[in-house]
Amino acid sequence: MGAIIGLASFFMLTACDSEKSDIAEKAKEIATETSNSVEQVVADTSDKAKEVAGAASDQAKEIASDAADKANEVTAAVSDHTKELVSDVADKAEEVAVVTSDSAENVAAEVETMAAAEDSSNAAGQEYIVKMLNNGEDGMMVFEPAFLKVEKGATVKFEATDAGHDSVSAYVPDGAEGWKGDNSKDITVTLDTEGVYLYKCTPHIMMGMVGVIQVGAVTDKSGAEKASEELLAKMAMGKERLGKYLSEVK
Repeated sequence: MGAIIGLASFFMLTACDSEKSDIAEKAKEIATETSNSVEQVVADTSDKAKEVAGAASDQAKEIASDAADKANEVTAAVSDHTKELVSDVADKAEEVAVVTSDSAENVAAEVETMAAAEDSSNAAGQEYIVKMLNNGEDGMMVFEPAFLKVEKGATVKFEATDAGHDSVSAYVPDGAEGWKGDNSKDITVTLDTEGVYLYKCTPHIMMGMVGVIQVGAVTDKSGAEKASEELLAKMAMGKERLGKYLSEVK
């Protein structure tokens, strides 16, 4: 009986070992198949990922290319518009410059005309005073100042500061009017002709009481110089005065 039980146990253990071996083998097969399936899935997933990445890359490149083309179009459009604006601004600036230049020239011409008119008006309204004195800077019996340079249209007032004198023209330019003042009286003359004027004090010509007036620009004073010789012939003293006054005519 014991032998039978032992034999039965032996067979049972043997059967168990055989079954365990079969199970192990089956497990190995399943593990191998599972590993292969996983590897296949991984491989398939990797390939799919590569395809998706490739597709995405191509799409990204296409989008980037489209964006670059659009940017170039916009840049070109902006550049053309900018060039047009710059050209318009340049044209307008040139027009403004021309108008400004013309206006400036017109204003300058008007200012010059007004200035000339004002100078003429001032000259016409300007009055000079010449005193008739017993004693002055040049000595006894003098006109002071004895030389004047004035503009055409100016007036000269001979003032009888001291009694006993007069003012009488001795030489005037062609076309000008002379004058003859009364003794111890003031006299005012307007000088409308350019040139050199000589005048004297009748009672005191012997003492060299003479004067010279230059009106405007003088290019020839030969007539005045010739007339001065007649005055010098009447002088007993102070002859150097007339030469000095004529030398200031320039």
